[in-house]
Amino acid sequence: MKKSTLLSLLTAGAVIATSAGTFAAWDQTKGSTNPITVNYGEPVITTVNSTKTETEKLSSGFDGVTEANIPFTVKASSLPDGHNTVNFSASGENDAALTGIEVEFYNAADGDANQPTGSPITSATLTTANTDQAYIAKVKLTSESIAANTKPNNLTDKIVINAELQ
Repeated sequence: MKKSTLLSLLTAGAVIATSAGTFAAWDQTKGSTNPITVNYGEPVITTVNSTKTETEKLSSGFDGVTEANIPFTVKASSLPDGHNTVNFSASGENDAALTGIEVEFYNAADGDANQPTGSPITSATLTTANTDQAYIAKVKLTSESIAANTKPNNLTDKIVINAELQ
């Protein structure tokens, strides 16, 4: 095959490849819909409140108080279908781990929001949106901290009660 024939074939191939990858000025290569409105529902806001700002003095001594009740309420602004379970947890301030104390959660007794009722719970079902539901966080010195007397007088800890809607 001659060089001129080979060169002609390569030139013809380049012209075909170039013209196949281009569009004419009148071709429409893009389309769009008219504007569509996106609607957003009401955000779900879960609030946890307690009127108590501090507990009784807990002490591991002979006559000490080893537990305290902290009443609190939980309210969700709305309850999407299938998402009305709230999980409870407790942490130290700024998500620090709790040491020497443990926290159990209870339903509050009917008629006395300061007293726990029933067995400890880790979650609860919110039944009505925008309604405070009462619970109790029972803060207790652990048996290890009582035995070791690791929580001396005038020491303070900060506790944060968390409720997360699932």
